Amino acid sequence: MADEESKEVEEQEASAEDSKEKKGPNLKKPLMMLGIVVVQAVLAFVVAQFVILPRLPVDPAEADSTAVAEEEVVPERERGSIVMMDDIVVNLRDTEGSRFLKVSTGLEFTEKKLEQEIGERMPELRDVLIGHLSSHMVEDMVHREGREVVKQQVLDDFNQTLQAGKLINIYFSDFVVQ
Repeated sequence: MADEESKEVEEQEASAEDSKEKKGPNLKKPLMMLGIVVVQAVLAFVVAQFVILPRLPVDPAEADSTAVAEEEVVPERERGSIVMMDDIVVNLRDTEGSRFLKVSTGLEFTEKKLEQEIGERMPELRDVLIGHLSSHMVEDMVHREGREVVKQQVLDDFNQTLQAGKLINIYFSDFVVQ
């Protein structure tokens, strides 16, 4: 009886080995693991290339060579001091008081003596700005090109008003049309 039981156990083991050989090696798990590793490597590369590297500080030697190359292509304009005007709110033309513009304006200049004159003539400068802004329609103000035209007109008028020097730029740090 012991011989019969041992024969049955041997037959079961043999049939189990035969079924494993028929199925072949199980490749699903290694292929799945390989796929996961490849996806993780691609994600790590993408994050490093497009998120981390752009935020890293530039090597000083590399920055110098880049700055020299940029200066040759586009000359950098002179940067000056900026004085902020108080916010201005005006009704826009042809809106019957239903649409208004709120703007914060910065005046950039390089001549130090101009800073005192700007402070002294601020009411006059605000009046010039209010006159320009309130004479425009909503359509003029909602597009970048229209704002640039207004900025240039205001800059020209400001420079005619000021005696101690010229402004080099005007910035709208807040520009809300409602």
